[in-house]
Amino acid sequence: MVGWLGWNDIEENLDFEDWGVYRVGLVNSKGFPIRIPRFLDIDKDGILQISRSINIKEIKFFRGALEGKQYSHPEGQRLYLVLKYTNFGDIYRGIGCNILS
Repeated sequence: MVGWLGWNDIEENLDFEDWGVYRVGLVNSKGFPIRIPRFLDIDKDGILQISRSINIKEIKFFRGALEGKQYSHPEGQRLYLVLKYTNFGDIYRGIGCNILS
């Protein structure tokens, strides 16, 4: 067991191939988190999702789903649909998703 290696941007091609945890966050155009109102408090980190993978290299399927590719990652497909078919982009104009693994 290697231990915690820290967060990497999902766009990076990782050399690490094993279990991993990743989070999807809402960020502004400069990469800073967008605060999200929650039931009991404000999420200052803008976290949309936290998940895990038995092989973190397969995060490429999440990236593929965000591009609209079929047979990809279910959570990535759901986020793709939200971004494409809702007014999410109008509400959060100029933002992006920062996915760290």
